[in-house]
Amino acid sequence: MSASLQSAQPSASTADYSSVGTAVPDHGPPASATSSACATGATHSLPLYARPDTARPDAVQAAQANGTPLAQAACYSSYRDLRVRLQSVALQHGTHLPQATIALRHYGQSGPLYVVLGGISSHRALCDEHEGTRGWWHDYVGPGKVLDTRHCQVLGVDFLGSGASTKPRHLGEWVVSPQDQAQVIVRALQSLDWLGKRRVDGLIGSSYGGMVALHWAQRFPHTLSRALVLCAAHRSSPTTSAYRSVQRQIVRLAHELGDGKQGLQLARALAMLGFRTPQELDQRFSQSAKVKQQQVHVAMDDYLNARGHAYVQQHAANSFYCLSQSCDLHQLDPANINTELWLGACPEDQIIPFADATQLAERAAHLRYFQRIPSRFGHDCFIKETQAIRHILRLFTHQQLNATQL
Repeated sequence: MSASLQSAQPSASTADYSSVGTAVPDHGPPASATSSACATGATHSLPLYARPDTARPDAVQAAQANGTPLAQAACYSSYRDLRVRLQSVALQHGTHLPQATIALRHYGQSGPLYVVLGGISSHRALCDEHEGTRGWWHDYVGPGKVLDTRHCQVLGVDFLGSGASTKPRHLGEWVVSPQDQAQVIVRALQSLDWLGKRRVDGLIGSSYGGMVALHWAQRFPHTLSRALVLCAAHRSSPTTSAYRSVQRQIVRLAHELGDGKQGLQLARALAMLGFRTPQELDQRFSQSAKVKQQQVHVAMDDYLNARGHAYVQQHAANSFYCLSQSCDLHQLDPANINTELWLGACPEDQIIPFADATQLAERAAHLRYFQRIPSRFGHDCFIKETQAIRHILRLFTHQQLNATQL
């Protein structure tokens, strides 16, 4: 499957570096080692501490929150947190936000620029400590990794509705679509002067982030060189949407009964059954059910409870509800995507049917690459299948293709 390669307007906004820091040490190659994983593509350069530009109202205001020595950049993944304030954000389904903040985390200092978007549980922390946990894509981003932050720049994002970005104050206050997400991220980058004559060298989106990436590639092709989409298709599966609807009903009912956290924990437990494959779960939890105090406990209870409990420690019900709804609004025509498109899909994925991913590949106007990723981890393969994902990322960042894989 191959095809030949074939505007957003900036608006008033402001941005600031609210913190600058370093991640935990990376035990990859030594500082003197060379890496070309991100050496191709156009060069974008931003100093570790940007100078304030008082001549422009949307200038980046840099704050040296802590003095990270430049020498540490070789063995630590240096980063800068940005808060970009956008004025007058009109959402696709009728809501107008007078102001919205988009939180970004920028890694690296120079080289090609890659934007990485994850699922609804992801955040801007890609390869560093984030509230006591490792960055969600730490296997792939950082010094010595395939997206080597010594030689390229990588941008992580808190979606509108989550993290440090603007969030709804209560369940269902407003609806944000994947198209809206693409628009506000593009506006944020425009306000930082990272777009215009330049392009993002590579957009990488997985799961919900893949949905957003597809809308970005369709609406703003002039801002991208190419896009890699993992575990996403051109529409939301009706069956998957039904599961998400039940999860949201659990959250809303629990909220009305005064225990919103318990509802979110149950919804997350239910979601885990779709993220992984029945084969993996059957293998891990084959023990017989037990009776304790006249209650039947199945082998998977502790696992699901633990995953749900961990989720509510870092995510709010309002954010989950907002982004869950957003997933179900996803739909576009692949023939209208005028950006070079790379795809990876898992045949065992229960969230994104492989038939849908294949249809996206067949209908995409500018498909460059399609990789089948067999995995017992199902939808979570974009995190768990490190060897396969590294292989795809190396090809994507090097712009190299093996004709036998097309």
